[in-house]
Amino acid sequence: MDQNSIENPAILQQDFLDNCSDDSVKDPDYTTPKKTKRSLSSSSSTSSSSTSSSSSSSSSSSCSSSSRQKSSKAKTILKVSESQGDAQCTTAANTIPGIELNQTENFDHSSEKKRGRKRKAEPSKWQREKAKTLRNLGKSYAPNSKKKHVVPERSLKPSCSNTCKFKCTELISHEKRQIIFDSFWAMGDLQLQREFIARHLTMIKPRYAYKVHNSKRGNNFAFYLTVDDQKIRVCKRFFRATLDISDRPIKTVIEKMTESGTGILAPDNRGKHGKHKSVDVTIKNAIRQHIQSIPKVESHYCRASTSREYIDGSKNMTDLHTDYVNECKAKGTPYGNYVMYNRIFNSEFNLSFHNPKKDQCEDCAAFHNAIGEEKERLRESYELHLKEKELTRKEKETDKKDTLENVIVAVYDLEATLSCPRGDVSNFYYVSKINVYNFTIRDLKSGAVDCYVWHEVEGKRGAIEIGSCVLKYIENLKQKADEIGQKLDIIFYSDNCCGQNKNHYIIGLYMYIVQNFEYVNSITHKFLIKGHTQNEGDNVHSVIESQIKKILKGGPIYTPDQYVSIIRNAKKRGDPYKVHELTHDDFYDIKALADSVGNNYSKNTENETVKITRIKILKFEASNESFKYCVSYETQDFKEVKLNINKRKRQNRNVAIEIQKAYKQKFSVADKKKKGLLELVSKNIIPRFYSSFYTNL
Repeated sequence: MDQNSIENPAILQQDFLDNCSDDSVKDPDYTTPKKTKRSLSSSSSTSSSSTSSSSSSSSSSSCSSSSRQKSSKAKTILKVSESQGDAQCTTAANTIPGIELNQTENFDHSSEKKRGRKRKAEPSKWQREKAKTLRNLGKSYAPNSKKKHVVPERSLKPSCSNTCKFKCTELISHEKRQIIFDSFWAMGDLQLQREFIARHLTMIKPRYAYKVHNSKRGNNFAFYLTVDDQKIRVCKRFFRATLDISDRPIKTVIEKMTESGTGILAPDNRGKHGKHKSVDVTIKNAIRQHIQSIPKVESHYCRASTSREYIDGSKNMTDLHTDYVNECKAKGTPYGNYVMYNRIFNSEFNLSFHNPKKDQCEDCAAFHNAIGEEKERLRESYELHLKEKELTRKEKETDKKDTLENVIVAVYDLEATLSCPRGDVSNFYYVSKINVYNFTIRDLKSGAVDCYVWHEVEGKRGAIEIGSCVLKYIENLKQKADEIGQKLDIIFYSDNCCGQNKNHYIIGLYMYIVQNFEYVNSITHKFLIKGHTQNEGDNVHSVIESQIKKILKGGPIYTPDQYVSIIRNAKKRGDPYKVHELTHDDFYDIKALADSVGNNYSKNTENETVKITRIKILKFEASNESFKYCVSYETQDFKEVKLNINKRKRQNRNVAIEIQKAYKQKFSVADKKKKGLLELVSKNIIPRFYSSFYTNL
């Protein structure tokens, strides 16, 4: 192996360190990349080091065995062979920690750790640890960020003079010195390097010793270097110059050999005293139990796109820790500090505080985050995406300015879930609450707002509930149609939520309405571009939320009826919001209705597959038993879908389809949720005045 080959391990180590930099963004779904064989061996050594520091008993036994193993490796490293012509160093690469290229570590992948909210610390990527690795490899490094100077790289120093009595330069050539130097620093391990020094020095007794009382003079040592399996004695200056070390490492080795009392080099015990402060396991478990007791809330925006769970955002980490401390004090049990609570929360739980926010566009974010060729590849679709966004907004503005009385333009949206009870009472936070839903329809021309309110005992929040609200809204439009004496052309705008308003159930509902409501001439549904669905309905929800915050200053909200009152009084000027309180009897089986209306929602007249997620506009006309759709606001190339009305169910076209009720009874509440709420009632934290509501859940 030539000199460049000896340096390769160190170069590989440097490449490894360069590739360890972490420039990932704070992604909630971030998962640590799979480790390569090279990084696995590095993390393995780091893991074993941290394990030995946590247990003094295990460290003492492991250190002795590791010392024997390292010693055997070090013996192999520095044997110089002249028989192969140019001198070479054997097995140097395999002895560098973190670059064991020919070895495979055994890892247990059977049990996958639970993913935390934040990534755990990786000391191997810290600047301090990188500097330490470079220092042990003899490379140039910066001690720390505060000090601007850089420690230069180690290099072979000039040998002793020709007058040296050991004739070092005659016995060991410059080339052999270079190989010894490269091999010594290629080890990259302080303990191995110390063991090498220990094996190459021997205490000697002078022939004549003049003992002086209380003399501080130490013992004398002879220094050697191994060449061709033969130890050659050299002077101390030559020894130091060949390895480029000072007196300090030599003194440390002598002290550790004396410390052991056996002449064997004692291990590096820095940080292994076994007296580290540790938090009791019972305290950690109590913290985990407290975090697990926090009820989870469902995200309104990304229910299925992430494994992260959400908790109510009305509290922060400090509030949670304060509640935990108060709970422990009440029980008379010890408690952990904020740092430990925060560490467990972030590392062992994938939780986030739920704060409702407007939709963020994934396409825009992907384009802005892309670089180079990837960005150019996405540019065309990104520009089309922006164009569609602008066309959608222009379309909405044009529809709003339509002066025809029979044209109804409305936008609808489901507000983020409202919880009940709600208030600044710590006990409320740690029980699962009743979910209250508010579906809002706003007339964009008149500004009139209809709010349909129900809670989880009366219904869910899927296509059945949304479709039933739309049906009731259109039923109430009959009065306006009678007043103007014209059939209505209805235009709806909404977001793209497939589970609520962009599915074949809603398509079946629209078809049912135009075929059975004589005062409806047509229905057009235009979907806002994904990621840019901000609309006038959001303003209504903002006004309602502001009113809720004002009410909470005066006291908690205990029942859904209070939300109804808040919504009615939220608007201070003009006509108030019209609130419709719904029960389970008000919801219709929209899914069964869709099957009765037709059985083809997937093929158009050109035998092409209809991808509902790509649809931008839907059109339904009373004179047509099919519907039209287009997938672009720019081209608006409409295609037709015939529903193939099931004639066995409707033998006579004049017989109207009968809509069935969706639910025969109220929904039950989970036992754990009901138990927690009734406990608050029994303690009068929820006033007993409201006990009838919670008892009958």
